[in-house]
Amino acid sequence: MGKKLSKHPRKSKTDSVKLHNGVQNVQQAEQYEIYDPEKYDLEAIEILKKEFKEDPEVFILNMLLMSFMFFDDYQEEIRTLVNTSSERGKKLNLKLIRDHQKQVLTPDSILESVNKRVKFQPSHGPNKDTLQPLVPQRMFILHDTIEIEDKNVRTDYSRIDKPSYPADIEESKEHKGFVKVNLIEKSCKIEGETRTPSTDSASSSASSKVSKRKSESSFRGDQANDNSESDDGYRMITAARTPKKIQISKKDIYSKINKLPSRCITAVKVKNEDDLSDSDSDEETDNYSGKKRKRSVHEIQLFRTHYYLNSIEFMAHFQNNVFPNTLGEVLGFAIEAINRTESISGAIYCNTIDEDQNIVQWEIIPAIAMPWPNEIAFEWTLRRRRTVWDKKEKTPIAYKWPTQKMIEEVNKLNCIVIPRGFIPKRPKKNKNPEMHIEWEVGFPKAERFLEFRMSHAQMRIFLYIIILHKYFIEPLTEKRGLIIDHIRIMMFWECETNYKAWPEHKLGTKLKLVLKNLFDHLSKAELPNYFIRGKNVLENIPRTNLVEAQNVIHRILETPSQYLLEALKHVKYAPGKFYSEPDLEKLQEILTKETVLPYGAHQTIMMQAKIKQKPEEHIKQDKGQKWNKLYREQRRIAHAENSKNLHEQKEDSINSNFSVKKRLNEDVARQILLLTFFIQHFLKIAKKSLKISSTKQTLFYLKQSFYLTKLLEDIEIEKENAKKFQMQIKEEEQNCLKKQVTEPKVPLTPKRNPSFYANEILQVKGKEINMMNLNKSYNSNAIENQPKPSTPEVNNNMKSRQNLSNANEMKKIVHVEVYEEKIKRDDVEKSIQARQHSPVKDAKRAVSFKSSYSDNANSKIASIDYDAESTSL
Repeated sequence: MGKKLSKHPRKSKTDSVKLHNGVQNVQQAEQYEIYDPEKYDLEAIEILKKEFKEDPEVFILNMLLMSFMFFDDYQEEIRTLVNTSSERGKKLNLKLIRDHQKQVLTPDSILESVNKRVKFQPSHGPNKDTLQPLVPQRMFILHDTIEIEDKNVRTDYSRIDKPSYPADIEESKEHKGFVKVNLIEKSCKIEGETRTPSTDSASSSASSKVSKRKSESSFRGDQANDNSESDDGYRMITAARTPKKIQISKKDIYSKINKLPSRCITAVKVKNEDDLSDSDSDEETDNYSGKKRKRSVHEIQLFRTHYYLNSIEFMAHFQNNVFPNTLGEVLGFAIEAINRTESISGAIYCNTIDEDQNIVQWEIIPAIAMPWPNEIAFEWTLRRRRTVWDKKEKTPIAYKWPTQKMIEEVNKLNCIVIPRGFIPKRPKKNKNPEMHIEWEVGFPKAERFLEFRMSHAQMRIFLYIIILHKYFIEPLTEKRGLIIDHIRIMMFWECETNYKAWPEHKLGTKLKLVLKNLFDHLSKAELPNYFIRGKNVLENIPRTNLVEAQNVIHRILETPSQYLLEALKHVKYAPGKFYSEPDLEKLQEILTKETVLPYGAHQTIMMQAKIKQKPEEHIKQDKGQKWNKLYREQRRIAHAENSKNLHEQKEDSINSNFSVKKRLNEDVARQILLLTFFIQHFLKIAKKSLKISSTKQTLFYLKQSFYLTKLLEDIEIEKENAKKFQMQIKEEEQNCLKKQVTEPKVPLTPKRNPSFYANEILQVKGKEINMMNLNKSYNSNAIENQPKPSTPEVNNNMKSRQNLSNANEMKKIVHVEVYEEKIKRDDVEKSIQARQHSPVKDAKRAVSFKSSYSDNANSKIASIDYDAESTSL
């Protein structure tokens, strides 16, 4: 994309452009491409050599990120998780629906799978040296007694299945992504009584004001007498997001029954403008005479009463009464853990112990289910998304995320509302009098759906950022600043921007780009919600907490390999049949130690250096090395004295002035150790992958090992060791190819999953993702040279594709969604050709079937192609 068209079609792929009646037609010349594996290997090795010499920081980062594993076989696990729900959720829902009219939703299936294999071991704090999950798992408790209806679709209930509290929602006018839950029954059941709204509005309004003042005072804490409005807002936000121990109330009748206490429902008087909309609204018909008479001013109802669910009181009732007295034990939490439960605004935190005696952290969120909010999230459905075209194949492939089918599937899913109102930064200037009746809209099912459609590389980047956050950022800001939900939203935006540019062998390069974008969002204090673009999820986070996260990311971007290495040292694999951990202590020693002693190679290097070196040069080099050593030591001491790190204990081993490039270029022994370290580890991963994963992953790591041996060959004394490694790689490759011939082919994506993964697209075309595609991706430089969506070259290219009118040429621009239909058509045509050799009746039947199927298939393909062009470009 963006390249000029060549005038010589025989020398390269070309597109000749002709104008006919004002329509731009693209005619593609004949293309012949010869794949030479050795040529691609040589080009890939040269690129790797250049990176190793000129930018070793990125080289080490890419190798380091490939060294850690989170899944046995990612694609296979995703297929399994898509078709199965959480085992814990299944068991709990059977009892909850029957006895408590509640349901459990656990959307973090992928993270739950990762937490079983990968643990985090903090080095400081009360849980020091205790294995913990990478991320607390979310558990949404859905209250079935409250049912939010779609305003456009009214449901007729029987007396048996009728919910206790039917309701609808009103979108907040001031705060995007927040709503009010309005009970729509003529009479509201409160505390077992029937109360008519018009007779009790005053007392309800008074009680709502009391609960509001009570909640605001609890948010402000003990320092509420400060007159500074910004400090007052920050204190409210900080208090709302600082975990506090729950205050368990006495068990009462409302601990288990499905009715709500009166304080959970707030009556609010609103203007009754509907009664004044008609011109004859001041007249009414007399019941006895049938004549119209004019109503007096006193008879016109200027106000009506709405009954809203109070989010603050609802949350307090759940965390202090329902969960500790009844629901906690049903969910499987021990009494000791329930007594230690902590809460923040809209969620509580409680831990359990798994079968291996490891801590399992749960974030429990009470919620109410509601239909997909078309009026609130309409922009997400109609958003004009970027499409990336891959022209390397004979038929160009379009990459767009999410696809139109995925969007349609998401729109069928329910979302939820969480009892959490918007807390303004400056409560005196930007008041929020409806904070106590506001509920936040969430999309856990949609998030789960999209996470299943992320590629392996995208999910690994997500997990690496979580690890960096867990080790460097979370101890500073806890729940008050950047959190996992923000990182998840950031990843969705990155996937949508360019779904293709995520190569497995350049994870380090991509990680730096994502962190840079996250740094920019933090500096602007602006990150739009992925489903509700007008909602800024960083809007009411204290600036000081954003700056702390921003400073950490800035330092990580300066020396990413050192920071990531330090964080990964605290990531441990769970015992079992999983990959072996890389020896990160050894890797850090290779990179940071002043002098390294390669096993068996150091003496040889020194002997050869003495033979080739003249005495004068040796003396000069010896003095130069001493000077460099003293200079580095002085710089290190000065930096240690003047630096003011936010987290000094964790950054003792990280030296920002440390130069990987300088050390590697000056020390051949260090180069040997580094290359040998990654070759040996990649071979271990390849051998284990052959047993527990796919042959595709095995070949990937064998190819990486082979490339590194070519770098090792350039060092004269290591040629023999490099050849030994190559022989070992060849032997493992033969074993892998034997297994590849016998193993069953990977099935296509199930029909219930409408999306295609990047590798499945190629399988649909009848090709395997082999080293040819890996080599192509090495030479494509997809990350560095990816044009921005606003460049004129891209716009012109998109316009030319949009104006195509020739139906035959339209079929050449095939969207991912059309491949399956074309394959079916090819299979049918083959069967038709076989029938034509049979008797006359079968031949006639085949011809008629061919014509009817061909017409249907052509129309279907053309319509899908046109829909893809019109919606995406």
